[in-house]
Amino acid sequence: QPQKFTLDGKSVYIVEEEATRATELLDSLNGEQRGKAVISATRSDLVLGPGRDGFTLQPQGLPGSAMTDLQKPLFLGLIEARLGMLNADDLAPKMAEAAKNLDRTAFGWWGPATPVGAAYVRVTGPTVMMEFSPQSTDGDPTDHAHNMYRDPSNEYGAAWVALQR
Repeated sequence: QPQKFTLDGKSVYIVEEEATRATELLDSLNGEQRGKAVISATRSDLVLGPGRDGFTLQPQGLPGSAMTDLQKPLFLGLIEARLGMLNADDLAPKMAEAAKNLDRTAFGWWGPATPVGAAYVRVTGPTVMMEFSPQSTDGDPTDHAHNMYRDPSNEYGAAWVALQR
């Protein structure tokens, strides 16, 4: 915190790409799709935070199977914005898995549509669970967020550990 600041005269917004891509996906939805994606007008707090190891969320919101061919790249772009923290060698196979399972992956939205970054966003699928949870600690929900990414098929590397036994 803060997520937004000025450095050497340039504005920096740490999670801008993720927040912007989530908003772009929401804005691309038609009324029926948006009705499925938007779960609540109220922001949610992080669900899979500390102490929730091994807990899996059921997909909630609009599934990738209900998205158009123009919306699916936006959905993958949102996932890549969060997973972009991975090195290139790890990112490529994770994104391939996400693309393969996109139809069974859901996009959910809780909170206001504006400003960008003020809503809680959740992505749930067979190989990706993501949460973007703005925190209004100083009255500005876009100034601090809790973000989470997990792969439910390999929670904290459990699948890799099992291979070594």
